[in-house]
Amino acid sequence: MSKISTEAFLRSKFAEYYRLHSDKIILPPQYIRREFGFIPFREQIMIRHRGFLSVQQLLETIQDMAPAHAYYSSAYYERPQEEMDQKGWLGADLIFDIDADHLPTVCGPEHRYWICRNCGTISMKNKSEQCPQCGGTKFQEERWLCESCLEAAKHETLKLIDFLTTDFGFDVENLEVCFSGHRGYHVHVEEENTSHLDQSARREIVDYVYGNGISLENHGFASIIPGMKSLGWKGRLSRGLYNLLNTSEHLLSDGKAAFKRLIAHRKEILQNLENDSQMKTPKGVGKKTWEALIEAIITNEIPRVDSVVTTDIHRLTRLIGTLHGKTGFIVLDVSVDDLEDFHPLRDAVAFREGSIKVNVYDVERFKISENEYGPFKNSVVELPTAAAILLLCKRVARLA
Repeated sequence: MSKISTEAFLRSKFAEYYRLHSDKIILPPQYIRREFGFIPFREQIMIRHRGFLSVQQLLETIQDMAPAHAYYSSAYYERPQEEMDQKGWLGADLIFDIDADHLPTVCGPEHRYWICRNCGTISMKNKSEQCPQCGGTKFQEERWLCESCLEAAKHETLKLIDFLTTDFGFDVENLEVCFSGHRGYHVHVEEENTSHLDQSARREIVDYVYGNGISLENHGFASIIPGMKSLGWKGRLSRGLYNLLNTSEHLLSDGKAAFKRLIAHRKEILQNLENDSQMKTPKGVGKKTWEALIEAIITNEIPRVDSVVTTDIHRLTRLIGTLHGKTGFIVLDVSVDDLEDFHPLRDAVAFREGSIKVNVYDVERFKISENEYGPFKNSVVELPTAAAILLLCKRVARLA
């Protein structure tokens, strides 16, 4: 069948989901002050600057349109339906985005594939200069997803939550965490005292989370090793040092004499850190060694958030309870307490009944819920609905 037929089929399945499960859609606070945006399946162009005065009006729009993607603004506006310069900005939630695309995962390079924009031919391993089928030169990069990269994104999200609650003092009850429906998580801070922060203030928050501007003089280690319970980055650096010293191979592999002198004092340093006691830095371990160690610690400690998302005071973010057009999975609200045990490929599956026959172009082994499928190449197979819709959304299959 044609590309349009596959898109029409996906739209019909999304419409079916919204007819049956509109109760799963969670509207943001002050939704009448928000802008909403939608990307339909066929046009793939965002319809935005939409405002809604009632829940029923919004739900009917989603049911009628059955979009591939649904968004709302992090910002509050006087007139959300107007063009940007006429909206009247009132404030915005502080939001963070963590995506497996930005993480140095082992599986990352294996997940990239390219689709010819002209004819839809897929290149799974390497991007070609020209499409072997039609000679086209424009390609769209796509990425697969697996348990490993999703677990890495969850780990970064947990690190971010620790920063927000421990260092910034945000109440965990005011943090909204959601699975994006694809390869990551969004964290929203819904507190009155953050909504009026401008871009500069939000940049400072990102700089702190990234550990930008940390110095030996201001954070210890120039002459004193702080205790592990010290506030802010002092404590984080000391806890990071404790973890590094417990893996001495990391330090010894460099071969530098200063690192070896640090290892010679390892037992003493670990004991002081465990007792949350300050101690003088060991003799013979100089500034450059501490700077190298701190750089390594910061790399391990920071959550890799998308700084552009956090600093954008007009950002659109995904509407919880809607479906993601690249997977067919649910954009799902996850409580902080449940995040550790949350598994997207099990818990965010929308279509759990029936099966669909598809013609698969090329796909490695993949997993949904507890079941594994594939690998498939140029194969016609009948798959459970969730697995088939994932392949169709990822454009690695068409209806058979």
